Amino acid sequence: MSKVLFFFIVGIGGWMTWILLTREADAIAAAAPAYASGSLRWDYVTGIEIGIVSLLSWWPYIGAMVRKSPNAGSATLPAMLGMGLPVPILSLVGLAAILALQVSDPAAWLMQLGGPTYGVIALLFVIAANFGTTLAGVYATAVGLRQVPALATARWGVLMLFALVPVALVSLVVPELFFANFGTFLAFIGVFFAPICAIQITDYLILRRQKISIRAVFVGGPGTDYHYWGGFNPAAILAMAAGFFTYLYLLNPVSYASHSPYDYLTASLPTAVVAGVVYALVTLLVVRPAGKGGYD
Repeated sequence: MSKVLFFFIVGIGGWMTWILLTREADAIAAAAPAYASGSLRWDYVTGIEIGIVSLLSWWPYIGAMVRKSPNAGSATLPAMLGMGLPVPILSLVGLAAILALQVSDPAAWLMQLGGPTYGVIALLFVIAANFGTTLAGVYATAVGLRQVPALATARWGVLMLFALVPVALVSLVVPELFFANFGTFLAFIGVFFAPICAIQITDYLILRRQKISIRAVFVGGPGTDYHYWGGFNPAAILAMAAGFFTYLYLLNPVSYASHSPYDYLTASLPTAVVAGVVYALVTLLVVRPAGKGGYD
């Protein structure tokens, strides 16, 4: 089903692009972005930053896709190509539509551009295309909830409720509050996911050289490789804190006030570098010499 939907979604994107270029080209060229800062460099870097954090939010989804595949190789390349190619293209379509029509709600501009019939058809395909990724997200959430001691033995249906109810409440009760602050939501993704991704990349690819103990992943408790000190890894905690404050210094996720060198480097990339360096240093100087973490 996903293979079929992929071509329909790309087709809808191409169709929307054609309509925008043929009908709304002048409006797009003359449009003034509502949140333009007056600095072209700052605006451009902020667009790049939003793109980065949007893709960082897919980190756990790609992990869930790999988890359900026979091996990592069969899932990694399709996931990277699937996220790296269509998402930026379709995002540009959305940006062009917002500039032309001055409305950010996709339902509104799909209907406005294509008319009620084509707009409804397009939205149905978009909803269907999100079904698979929603399943992956719920699955990843449920697996994560298994790590909470109180839910370790809970039935799968209970985990589903914990995974779905908060999202349903936001969708049904306060959807406008969420979408009105979507820029803040995206920035907070960068605050947390940039250091998390850096920590995992540094640990797995550099320090462990892609070698982990599968048994230790599932068997915890004192004396096991990944128990560290009482279940806490100080290297990860310090790296997370360093990344968190680096991001806040570079870009305020609420007001979008920034400090140099944000307008050259974005906020997510320096945050990832700082978190990765701190993690590596603390691991090499403290964790590994103490015989923790199974690095030997």
